[in-house]
Amino acid sequence: MWVDDQLGTTPKIRPEIYKAAISEAHRLGFRVAIHIYYLEDAKAVLRAGADIIAHGVRDLPMDAEFIGLLKARGACYIPTINLDESFYIYAERPEWTKESFFQNALQPALGVQLK
Repeated sequence: MWVDDQLGTTPKIRPEIYKAAISEAHRLGFRVAIHIYYLEDAKAVLRAGADIIAHGVRDLPMDAEFIGLLKARGACYIPTINLDESFYIYAERPEWTKESFFQNALQPALGVQLK
């Protein structure tokens, strides 16, 4: 379930909706993965019973409360380590993008786009 507001471009899903969805999914025997961005949303969905946090917290450093909630729920945390870098890293043309390993992995059209 996508909870965040895509950096302010869409409304966030309301807590009463994600709480009901989590409850119903658990009633049916399903685990619930939540796409988040903000630390406070991550804490809120864990309190509501989320089983998986996807893409990781990216607005603030994780704190002890958040880690405690993850542990208490036995929830999985899926960081997407290079997600935010993908917005700018290719504009800077780092040295590794010139290496044959990277170049050989590119489809030709993407290689032209990156140049």
